[in-house]
Amino acid sequence: MDFAFRKMTKNDAQIVMDYRREFLAENDIIKGTKHLEKYDNFQDYCNNLKVAKTGEPEMSQYLYIRKSDDKLIGMAIIRHELKESNENIGGHIGLGIRPSERGQGYGDLMLKQAIKVCSKMGIKTILMTCNKKNLPSIKNIKKNGGEYDGDIKSADGKITERYWIDLKGEEKMKKVDTNLFKVLKERGLLYQCTDEEALKKVLESGKPIALYEGTDPTVDSLHIGHCVPYCILRRFQQAGHKVVLLMGGATASIGDPTGKSEMRKVLDKETIDKNIENIKNSLKVFLNFDGDNPAIIVNNKDWFTGYDYVDFMREIGRHFNVNKMLSNEIYANRIKEGGLTLFELGYMPMQAYDFIHLNKEHNCTLEWGGADQWGNIVAGVELARKLNFENGTNINLIGATNPLLLTPEGKKMGKTEKGAIWIDKDKISAYDFYQGVYQTPDACVEMMFALFTDIPMDEIKAMIKEDIVKAKKRLSYELTKFVRGEEDAKIAEKASEALFSGSGNLDNVPTCHISLPMNLTDALFESKLVSSKSEGRRMCQQGAISINGRVEKDFAYKITENDFENGVCMLKKGKKNFMKLEI
Repeated sequence: MDFAFRKMTKNDAQIVMDYRREFLAENDIIKGTKHLEKYDNFQDYCNNLKVAKTGEPEMSQYLYIRKSDDKLIGMAIIRHELKESNENIGGHIGLGIRPSERGQGYGDLMLKQAIKVCSKMGIKTILMTCNKKNLPSIKNIKKNGGEYDGDIKSADGKITERYWIDLKGEEKMKKVDTNLFKVLKERGLLYQCTDEEALKKVLESGKPIALYEGTDPTVDSLHIGHCVPYCILRRFQQAGHKVVLLMGGATASIGDPTGKSEMRKVLDKETIDKNIENIKNSLKVFLNFDGDNPAIIVNNKDWFTGYDYVDFMREIGRHFNVNKMLSNEIYANRIKEGGLTLFELGYMPMQAYDFIHLNKEHNCTLEWGGADQWGNIVAGVELARKLNFENGTNINLIGATNPLLLTPEGKKMGKTEKGAIWIDKDKISAYDFYQGVYQTPDACVEMMFALFTDIPMDEIKAMIKEDIVKAKKRLSYELTKFVRGEEDAKIAEKASEALFSGSGNLDNVPTCHISLPMNLTDALFESKLVSSKSEGRRMCQQGAISINGRVEKDFAYKITENDFENGVCMLKKGKKNFMKLEI
């Protein structure tokens, strides 16, 4: 459940404390937390509660935290006490942790549970007071907007810190599509899972979950190959689940070594921040950031900044076995090349900790990613298990992946010979996007349909079997429509038909304006049909270039007015790449 801290005024704080003094004096309630040391277990403490004689439980609830051996760790007193006297406050949480158990994160756990109870009690705004040693981590308080506003003496005379907590209330149970697991399996979108039975059970339970996917912003835009996980997250969101998108502002500073033969280029912080802002706009194609169930974006730079290196290694790093890490395929290519650095070795623990942090802050219980991220995802799940054993907790996390979009040669899809199929409209024309999709290898067409459309799988299979060319045209149109809108899809479709049929309206085909006369090699380069002039010369010599349908092998050929008909000259590279030249 979401909550946030709010700065309080001294006047409101005094109202609370005055009320508490009077109430405690009248009812002789046990004060402080040192008395908790007197009791070895939870039951003994309950049996000796003097407060049971006062009638206070009718207006309050007591929340206890204990270990598996029943040893009492702490308590939270949750009161409705100010609902009548001050509507702006509503309730009060007093946290107390057994002195011998302090400093182990129990304050955060107590507060999280206490807030759930407050919500069920109908309390909307509460005051949290506690001794400094019992306080939930300052880091978490500040992150949620909490501001320290001085001290005040509590009823037993001790100095107490205080914060507001505004409850947004538990979200209404959303209607969840329980067929999601079945859909993922039917469309071949679930590839690996740390516990498939558990995933199936939770997705068919009818209860919403929170899940996340992480992206390192190493480029300033996304191409089709990057977006496979987002297509799946879109299905989770539509099914009623909460989607969290993690931008790796911290991890991008290192660079994921997965599948790399050399260390990634180290990006400066300004470039990373700029990339994040650009990528956020592209994500709106796939996910809804408004409405009743908006996706949210977080940045791991926020929790790694200020996290002391020694503390991280003591708390997290010690749970990672280097021999096991090196046996993971994530590092295979780097080790093979003999260049793995300590810098890169730290990537896996950081990504694993992301899962722990997002579970704590956003209740994420599922991490999703591409199959190449399997090792990193499993590391997060295993870290949670180790922390469970260490802390006596029972947090169950699940990791899952989707298959990668690979060509028959085993290369990741997303790029063509003309370059990447970018999501950003400013980076690619509607025609080039359409054609880029059309060039999808036949073996990948079914997976592209499964990912980017909602067409039933039996219809997809029948379409491909009947006519693969027609199926690829349908795929190109549907995907262009999904990413760029219906208008661009129609424009690109008409332009393609005009070029490949040799007739029709050429207004919407790719166009380049040139000055005459111009060398053919220069025209190929300026029109971006080739990436370099040397490639242009090579293409000409191989007979891959034609002018107005005529093959031209002379790369020094001069294009003049004689090559233009009705102000147009058509250049073609290979069978599928066209460019309309205009003067």
